[in-house]
Amino acid sequence: MNKTIKTIVFFSIAQFMFISFIQAQNKTCYVWANGHWERPRANKEYHPDSLHCIKPGQSLPSRPKVTDRRDDNAEQLDNGDERVVDHRISRDMSPDLVKPAFEEMPVYRIQLRITTSDNNGTDDAVWVELNKEEHRFYLAKGIDNFQPRKTVTYDVVDADIKKLKDIQFLKFGVKGDDGPCFKKIELIINNSSTPIYATSIVTSAGTCFDNNNNQVAENLTITYNSLRSHAYWNYNGARANMWRPVKKINKEWIVSLIEACIGNQMVQDGSKLKWGSHGGTLENNTLFGAAVEVKYKNNHTLSVDLDLERDITGSNPEADIKFELDFRCNDGVINIETQNVVVSTDGVGEVQNFIRTTGFDLVSIGIGVFVAPVAATPLTIGAWFSLRRAIAFSVKLNPGAPTTSNTCNQTIVTAAGDILLKN
Repeated sequence: MNKTIKTIVFFSIAQFMFISFIQAQNKTCYVWANGHWERPRANKEYHPDSLHCIKPGQSLPSRPKVTDRRDDNAEQLDNGDERVVDHRISRDMSPDLVKPAFEEMPVYRIQLRITTSDNNGTDDAVWVELNKEEHRFYLAKGIDNFQPRKTVTYDVVDADIKKLKDIQFLKFGVKGDDGPCFKKIELIINNSSTPIYATSIVTSAGTCFDNNNNQVAENLTITYNSLRSHAYWNYNGARANMWRPVKKINKEWIVSLIEACIGNQMVQDGSKLKWGSHGGTLENNTLFGAAVEVKYKNNHTLSVDLDLERDITGSNPEADIKFELDFRCNDGVINIETQNVVVSTDGVGEVQNFIRTTGFDLVSIGIGVFVAPVAATPLTIGAWFSLRRAIAFSVKLNPGAPTTSNTCNQTIVTAAGDILLKN
């Protein structure tokens, strides 16, 4: 029995037991669908957390609550919603401190620079796992990914990777039966100018992996020992200070993280939303500029514009998603609030409803939970891959006193779209 079937069976049993328990308590359950509350359908699977159950005489809320269950430190807000602050690893920037052992180095950014072979690319989604937790992250930028003779750098977002020792291997696979071939793989940590691992280029054909080819393996894996025996797995040379966090999160970094989180989530969901394109014969142009555009709004807010489309038979309708990211530094932790989410489309009827609902859900999961509008559905969020969690690391800044570390207490968004961390 594969993992997907196991999950469905588990949810079916859990749903049956949950509803039976609720019925025994004389409660009635509802689920949010198509902009209104309705009774659960007998032939459809629901996660128990998506059901809202009430006793006789109680009334339903006007809209569902989006709940984030990433950890147990959720703070309850006055309106009943939850705000999660992820206290990850404190990064002390005092220059007098001794750097940690290499394996103990805090990780705040993970990138993979991949060079494909001369002949073999793929249009299927490629994923990577970093340890035995099996957090499968899809490498899906708003470009034509993994085409032959291309070198592309991908951000990998997994907030459970807190220190370098948490990266146990690099395991690649493909969702589909059209496997790629990689000529070179480089692992870049914490914006270092040089990688801490790089494969040797043996031939222009590269190393291939595929689910439907008995001539090659299903996965390409770089083992724990291979990573750690590499000549770059150390603090030498340009990597000497890679353990120190930056005092500026530049616009390129923010754009790349948004693109990574949204691209991954669209593949994870199988939602039929995908990055916009320039169309073709009988196709719409749904890409107006870059797939992800970020602009300055004020000294603590960035405006974000995503160009997506709905994948249907025929001309794909546009799915344009706009939202704002509000940056704060509270109690030494960088926090992001997602605000003013607007989803628009040139589709009509069911297509319009689908795009609006799916668009709100996509932002909720891929970027971070927000107070949901009516169009959104109830969500339980794993959030290993959410932007809001990945960037919510603690930073201690030294404002000039050589032996004193102070915690950042404000963020400043510059006109260039960079985020400055200030005392």
